[in-house]
Amino acid sequence: MNIFNCSKIDQASIIQRGARRKACCRIVPAVFLVINLLQQGKSQVPSVQAQLALVHERKSYLYRSKYTQPAFLFKHNKTVSAPNLAVSPALSSSSSLSSLPETSTHHNSNSALNMAHMDSPSAQRNKGPIWSVLQKQIPDLITALSSDTDGDKDEVPTLQVVEVAAGVGVHTVHFASQMVAEFGKSIKLKWYPTDPDMPSRFAIGVKVMEEEQSPSPDNKSWKECIHLPALPLTLAKDGIVEEIQGSGINYSSILEDGKISLITCINMVHISEWQATIGLFKVAAQKLMENGILYLYGPYKVDGSAVESNLNFDASLKARNADWGVRDLESVVALAKENGFSLQEKIEMPANNLSLIFHKDG
Repeated sequence: MNIFNCSKIDQASIIQRGARRKACCRIVPAVFLVINLLQQGKSQVPSVQAQLALVHERKSYLYRSKYTQPAFLFKHNKTVSAPNLAVSPALSSSSSLSSLPETSTHHNSNSALNMAHMDSPSAQRNKGPIWSVLQKQIPDLITALSSDTDGDKDEVPTLQVVEVAAGVGVHTVHFASQMVAEFGKSIKLKWYPTDPDMPSRFAIGVKVMEEEQSPSPDNKSWKECIHLPALPLTLAKDGIVEEIQGSGINYSSILEDGKISLITCINMVHISEWQATIGLFKVAAQKLMENGILYLYGPYKVDGSAVESNLNFDASLKARNADWGVRDLESVVALAKENGFSLQEKIEMPANNLSLIFHKDG
């Protein structure tokens, strides 16, 4: 309908309908956030200023990984139980917005919905190279799953993926959509994005909802394969903090032991305490099926050395937190072995990063 060919009454009606739709588009995500907060046991929704200050604090850490959420959470998790917010008054001004260019958000202090429109330029850059590694692992996982279908050749196996430290959902959207597009005829996909940071989990949901749906085999929707809202998941030495502290979420029923095919953890190991990596392997050993895969991505030292940029990065991380830093590959491999994993592949990636493919031993 051409609005200019309508009567004034019709034009007014069309404009009003457009305004209602626009308002609905703003209200629905806000309701989603409120529901998510209430599900996590928060009695009060944080103010716009508190939410923005949280973003500012998370953005204040200078490092080049795809997101800043783990840096924020693991710094505070000794004194703050997720999902509580720790807001620094000194970071409540807009001056800190430009402190970290690797994570961006469309800032408008008049709307809490801007929390949902975060993006990660580094994740946008590395999602293609990482997927080129992951897609080569899927056929073997499908074969392993097919052997467990009790001989029913007509049964399509369910491939379950847990994405640890998912950030703002750039990888969630790209990997899940690509997996359904390429392997949708052979599997039923269940993708579980997780992150310790509440605003990031909200951003994941909005990013999934707003992303345009592309054609896939049998018209399957990759959006329907993603578990929303994203799960809060903080790692400590003994495993999942939220599960240990009793957050009210039944992790055992959602992430069943021995049923997960793939766990991805991208750019977390170096920007969190070593105990988080210990917890990661402990959880992976519990949740992954036999011959399941734990995928790690990030910078590592090999034989104690690395390129100069990674050594400088390591020094900058340790200057901010002595428990952070670029890890020795040998230490990670030793930890994997202690938990029943073996390193199957080490792949050099762009920007001096490594892809590590760990298999859970049968």
